[in-house]
Amino acid sequence: ATDQQSSINGHLKPRVPNERVVQYTDALFQEAATQWLIDTDQPISALEHPTFKNMINIAGCATNSVILPDHRQTQHAIIDLFKQNITNLRKRLLVCVLFWLIFTFT
Repeated sequence: ATDQQSSINGHLKPRVPNERVVQYTDALFQEAATQWLIDTDQPISALEHPTFKNMINIAGCATNSVILPDHRQTQHAIIDLFKQNITNLRKRLLVCVLFWLIFTFT
């Protein structure tokens, strides 16, 4: 009886090369930021906003690339955040009403 080794060639897939990563420079970032301001009709002060700076700092720590959510994912995230804020507000208001009732009728 001869043992035959099966081939793995049918299971192999060609490796997709990584996208070419553009080397960061301050000038390139300035150009991209300026173009973003123009294309999205943002005020110039948007680049100085703390949340924008935070987003850039987070993205700067990425080891490969940043995957941006599409509009549907962003919409769901905003709605979820809104619902969470409403829930937290209701809890705070309930506590305030309970304290008011306790101290008013005691």
